[in-house]
Amino acid sequence: LGIGTLPVLAVVSARIEADGAIWTLEGAGEGTPVVVGQAARTDGWAVVDFTDPNLTAIVAELRLLRATENHDTVEVGTLRLPGRGVHALVCEGP
Repeated sequence: LGIGTLPVLAVVSARIEADGAIWTLEGAGEGTPVVVGQAARTDGWAVVDFTDPNLTAIVAELRLLRATENHDTVEVGTLRLPGRGVHALVCEGP
């Protein structure tokens, strides 16, 4: 998941790999295309729903929770793929 630096959550790239399938933001190349249906972020959490390009069905629901103490940051969450399953996440990076 790549996000921009705007004061709102701007998803600029995404690649989802699960159970042998790949989804990417529309126009990003390989994989089944998806678009951001909705996204929001505050200091402690973020949610992103990816839909098919026609906005008719949710393909993936990303839910993240962030905690920071001193110089340490941890982000964990879930990735739900309706009709396919749910996955626990531990996110790396700043």
